[in-house]
Amino acid sequence: MAEYRKKLIEVALPLKEINEQSAREKSIRHGHPSTLHLWWARRPLAACRAVLFAQLVDDPSSDPAYRRPDGSVDEERAGNKRAELFNLIEELVRWENSNNPRVISKARAEIARCVASRKIERGELKKETIIYGPHTPGHGTQASRLQNAGRVPALHEEHPDGPLPNDGRYTAWQVACRLAPAKVVNHFLANYAPPVLDPFAGGGSIPLEAQRLGLRAHASDLNPVPVLINKALIEIPPRFAGLPPVNPARKADLWSTLSGQNAHAWNADVSPAKEKNCGQDSRGPYNGAQGLAEDVRYYGQWMRDEAEKRIGHLYPKVKITQEMVDDGRPDLEPYLGRELTVIAWLWARTVASPDPSVGGKHVPLVRSFWLSKKKGKEAYVQPVVNREKGTYEFKVRVGKPKDGFDPGKG
Repeated sequence: MAEYRKKLIEVALPLKEINEQSAREKSIRHGHPSTLHLWWARRPLAACRAVLFAQLVDDPSSDPAYRRPDGSVDEERAGNKRAELFNLIEELVRWENSNNPRVISKARAEIARCVASRKIERGELKKETIIYGPHTPGHGTQASRLQNAGRVPALHEEHPDGPLPNDGRYTAWQVACRLAPAKVVNHFLANYAPPVLDPFAGGGSIPLEAQRLGLRAHASDLNPVPVLINKALIEIPPRFAGLPPVNPARKADLWSTLSGQNAHAWNADVSPAKEKNCGQDSRGPYNGAQGLAEDVRYYGQWMRDEAEKRIGHLYPKVKITQEMVDDGRPDLEPYLGRELTVIAWLWARTVASPDPSVGGKHVPLVRSFWLSKKKGKEAYVQPVVNREKGTYEFKVRVGKPKDGFDPGKG
């Protein structure tokens, strides 16, 4: 029976760097999955990435590659390798390296090395087993290409490895010795590495990072909100990996590129024969989920424009006047004369006023008029009542409340 191998997570981790990068994620907005939809208990991507990696990589003290001929651990070599793995984790958890091909490929290669070595040791694979080559199932097909390109949004791309040596075959032993290129490593992980199952996936951090490391990921949840988050985050993007966008603007651009004719004069769909060339047009090849992202941006803008046409009149823009600036809003002076889009509207129920002097006019039920209580950036809404005309209006004020007005009392 093969001896149990301790994983890196059972021995040690560079916790300081992992914690720092996990805390840093809270301030990252652009491109972070948390902006897709709020989920309360979302786990930091950096921590999930580090934990998954450390769970699959052997600690050098248990790795046969770092033992002497007599079976004892070569402490010096094992220590050096552990330091190398720590350095890799410290690189891996940085947000800037989330889609860094060099770092991701290196992490995948380490995982594949440990998995292949263990399977060979236990007899699940033979050293000469062909892992990747002309006769492996699905080799060269589009399905195989998409499967092995990596399973994470913005990372679904094949890493260019150049021509494969000899007849293009790679064995399990070559994977275990880190002699296989990234394409072969991706194929190995997708078919031989253990899958990752998260039955309560929530915000999807664990399955997302499993995909980033080239693993098969399965996610589920009891709540329909995280189910939708995970479907949009980890299920749909891989289906369109490496494919071009299909929106009309892009098709017109493609037609203009292929035929040299006026792009605006062509409204028909691109034929299947021409669609084969859609991976590259005047804007170059589409890698990963770039094509899908372009379609999302196009149709998102279309929906925004349609909403503007249909209900835009219900949400008018505000023209900044000198009167507004003089009326306690000096912060608006740089925008004098411009029309600004209102970015937030306050909603409230209304009831007939119990004050007999206003003739039953409807007034809003508001618990608080505060917009911001942050020190130095206070802002609130103040109702201004004109009893002579029997009317009222609301004005946004900045700074600390004046004239005894308490925004906390609705």
